[in-house]
This record gives sequence, C-alpha cells and structure tokens, in this order.
Amino acid sequence: MQHTRFVLGRHRDDDTRSGWISGLDDEKGKQHPTFGGLRIGKPLNERKPNEPSATFFEITAAKAIKALRSFRQCLEYWRKRY
Repeated sequence: MQHTRFVLGRHRDDDTRSGWISGLDDEKGKQHPTFGGLRIGKPLNERKPNEPSATFFEITAAKAIKALRSFRQCLEYWRKRY
C-alpha cells in the first residue's frame, strides 16, 4: 500500500514537473503521500493549475442522464396506466 501511494502521489515520469503532486518537499511528501491526491485511473498527466477541470462537465452530464432516465420511467408509467 505504501509503495502504491508513493508512486501515485508523484508526477509521472513523462511529465515536465517532478516530485509530489501536492507540491510538498520530498521528506514531507514521504510522510503524507496522498496529501495532494493520487494519479488513479488517469491516462494523461495531471492538469496544469490554469487548465479548466472536466469535473464540472462530468457531474453535470451525470445529473442530466439521471434526470432523463427518471423522466423516461415516469413517462412509461403514465403510458401504461392510461
């Protein structure tokens, strides 16, 4: 587990940045490897600080899909009923 945190808590080898994602120095980063998050499931490098996050879009899209599914279920219920 500690090795996983050590690897995923640092910038990738092909990234122009180096060190811990959190920006902590090497000693503090070893003590708190998950402080800045982990690179889990991310095929690309971490986004730069001035780049927009896709998180807002992903959350909005997920909510829209959930709402459409609920609407469809309601519509199917009322069609069967009347």
